[in-house]
Amino acid sequence: MPRKFLAYSFNGTMVLATNTTEPFDLSGAVDVLIAISVESVSGTLPTLTLVPQTSPDGGITWYDHPDVVAIPQFTGVAKVVRTIRGNVGPLFKFNVIVGGTAPIFGVKIFVLGSNPDYT
Repeated sequence: MPRKFLAYSFNGTMVLATNTTEPFDLSGAVDVLIAISVESVSGTLPTLTLVPQTSPDGGITWYDHPDVVAIPQFTGVAKVVRTIRGNVGPLFKFNVIVGGTAPIFGVKIFVLGSNPDYT
């Protein structure tokens, strides 16, 4: 049976302040792969926390996604891969939280989900 693959890329963005990524549609996606690459870091005691969130109501209300194994807080260059088993909800985004003095992070995030019910 064919599968539909859903992909999102947040590529090479410089993160300077607490923010969120743009929401993206993962309707019907299961077995989602999240790959994060922090490629550059500067500032004094910089920290970066990425919190996967989902919205069941078209982006009005957002909840931290309950099925993601914790993504570690980044303080330097690093790579992390996480998976979500089961439905991730129709809309998905990352809450991006930075700390420290004048922190700047060069970040790439790639999300890939598959919809097994696609025909």
